Amino acid sequence: MLTADIVVKRIAGDSVFGLQQSGPLLLLFVVIDYIEIPALVAGTTYYSLSIYKHQKNTAKNSLLLAMLAVQVFHIFWLTDEVVYDTFFGSSSSVEIPYYAAWVAILIDYLELPVIADLFYRTMFERRSAQKSVHSQV
Repeated sequence: MLTADIVVKRIAGDSVFGLQQSGPLLLLFVVIDYIEIPALVAGTTYYSLSIYKHQKNTAKNSLLLAMLAVQVFHIFWLTDEVVYDTFFGSSSSVEIPYYAAWVAILIDYLELPVIADLFYRTMFERRSAQKSVHSQV
């Protein structure tokens, strides 16, 4: 939501989705944001266990785990509303510097490499494991 509603609005002057503070589309984005929390817990658990079990690519798994840890910290540190208020001057109880709002937006993108890695592992490594099981039968 930060990209669609804040970054694009900051650059182009208007939001991609034209989200309003009480619109029905905003509710959809809020629900999607809350789905992110169990996904972060699952990803953190997966990478923690893979490091604990000394699986291959420990350095990469550690980096992805660190990205998730920053993402978790970000969720509870700066909400989208605080970033929005920083850019567009709404009254908020939390005030942050302008540069910190951009850092918060960049932190939001740390989950993309994790998503790509987990998608790859789910789709391609599972297929190769299934092929090896079928070839043994």
